[in-house]
Amino acid sequence: MILEEIMYNDTSTNNANSYSGYELINISPDSPISAAQFGITQYADAVTMSGLEGLQNSGKEQIIDLLDGRMKVSEARLLNRIAGDIYLDGTGNGGKNITGLAAAVPDDPTTGTYGGISRSTWLSGNLRSILCY
Repeated sequence: MILEEIMYNDTSTNNANSYSGYELINISPDSPISAAQFGITQYADAVTMSGLEGLQNSGKEQIIDLLDGRMKVSEARLLNRIAGDIYLDGTGNGGKNITGLAAAVPDDPTTGTYGGISRSTWLSGNLRSILCY
């Protein structure tokens, strides 16, 4: 699990205020620190080479490094896949894809959750800004 700590302003528990002299200061509990939670996503691509291919591409007759070439293709495939998925909502491949931009910026910003945070609770005027650190 990836936790991103956040600080926020909950207007219902905000104690910040001016005072004068010996006036009582509000010391009610305040909890303006939380964390967004995101699952870890894994991507993989198989790289294979048969024994015959290994023999045909070894020694002084080797024209190309077949295994190295296949590794580069695999890396490019993974980069392309992740680059595409980063724009989606994370529900692809049975919910195993990376949580992307479509989940962070939904069509209706007052419904659903993001990072375990309810939009209907915190984006309806209670939370004006989130400071990540």
